[in-house]
Amino acid sequence: YGDPNGWNPRGLTYQGASTGALYDGVSSLFGTNGRGGASCDCGVAYALTPTGDTWTESVLYTFCPQGTCTDGAYPGPVAMDGEGNLFGSAVTFSKKSKPRSIAFELQNNGGTWSETILHTFCVLHKCADGIYWSSTPFFDTDGNLLGTTSKGGDGHKDCCGLLFQLTPQGENSPYTILTSFCEKHDCVDGAQPQTDIVIDASKNVYGA
Repeated sequence: YGDPNGWNPRGLTYQGASTGALYDGVSSLFGTNGRGGASCDCGVAYALTPTGDTWTESVLYTFCPQGTCTDGAYPGPVAMDGEGNLFGSAVTFSKKSKPRSIAFELQNNGGTWSETILHTFCVLHKCADGIYWSSTPFFDTDGNLLGTTSKGGDGHKDCCGLLFQLTPQGENSPYTILTSFCEKHDCVDGAQPQTDIVIDASKNVYGA
């Protein structure tokens, strides 16, 4: 608790991963810790850089630095685009609403990393646009981010999650709902997706 380097790791990525390239073994790896940090135990984004047999961690961004958490807290896994920017989700809190997710981008500006909030979930009535981003961010071949939420959507009782597409273009990035789950009686089409997704050459999406 209170470790500025963070704890509770949420997975690793690297530049080139979005194209399917194998990790080269010598460049930096990037990830998030869902807890810890120098501010409020709300998580960090970090880089791991190898030098021989030694790995050095560098904290790139500490979430909730002012204690208000408008930038999110408890980040999930991240994906990296070809330009070295990191994309992921975090949780926000409000006295007027339940916790919900945001989609964020972290950009490297001369060694200083800054955050842009691309999308805030649960802004539509009954959270028809989803609540909690539940999968690792995934880039398609057009540079769109695909993901799932475990709750929200237009399905039965607005409870059961959806598949979405987010096109990174700064604040209020274009957001499209591809399908909502539990639209059929007794949720025979599934509900509350929790696993990561994959996409084939024809842009069909697979998950569970």
